[in-house]
Amino acid sequence: MKLLTITSLLLFTLFVNAQTLETSAIFTDHMILQRDVQVPVWGWAAPNEKINITFNNKTYTGKTDKQGKWRILLPVMPAGGPYDIKITGKDKTIDIKDIMFGDVWLASGQSNMEWPVAAANNAQKEIAAANDYKIRHFYVPHEGSEMPQDKINGGPWQMASPQTVGNFTAVGYYFAKELRKYHDIPIGLLHSSWGGSRLEPWMSPESLGITDISKVAESSARNARKRFAINCNKPLAPCLKKIWACKMDKRSGRQMIIMMPIGKS
Repeated sequence: MKLLTITSLLLFTLFVNAQTLETSAIFTDHMILQRDVQVPVWGWAAPNEKINITFNNKTYTGKTDKQGKWRILLPVMPAGGPYDIKITGKDKTIDIKDIMFGDVWLASGQSNMEWPVAAANNAQKEIAAANDYKIRHFYVPHEGSEMPQDKINGGPWQMASPQTVGNFTAVGYYFAKELRKYHDIPIGLLHSSWGGSRLEPWMSPESLGITDISKVAESSARNARKRFAINCNKPLAPCLKKIWACKMDKRSGRQMIIMMPIGKS
């Protein structure tokens, strides 16, 4: 057991030390950063590695922690651009180009927000007319997790054009177009929606009164096994009749389909 523990620690140490410089996926060419506030840029590298960010003819320095995480603040900037950023580590450099400062909006929710421009009214006309490079969109794909994650997939940032805008959130895009009629400020759309999702997964544990999220994950897995385990030898369809049940909602007077553990009705 001791040998196994020592080997695991050694492999973990080698993995951490082998990390090369990287940034969060949200930092790409054409990104829009929030104006009028300090903006954090973050990522990962080897532990205790010095990181330099060159921006607007100045250099900002930071250092990774024991886990290899780093975070450096950019200065307050007014709306405008474009700017470039150069991020330098021990043996790697990352260049991020065509950065604008403006207003960044989170486009989130269910299917109404997820609905793309390509499926909206007059889609072909809207797509053909999309030529505002100051409206930019970052899409976060559907990925669920029972625990908070440090890294996300998605992106890159895309400028509104006939080649890209069809996949933008329609609500977010039309909102950005309306804002741009009155203010010459770049608009960034962080699109993270999921049709049919519940409200609670979008809320922080603190707002839900949760103090230990690991217990929630354990309970969630346990409940999922109770709901979805098909443990009978009958054909699938009869088993499903035991899982689904109808319930009358007294407040609305409507029937609602709910999930029930197997064996209950």
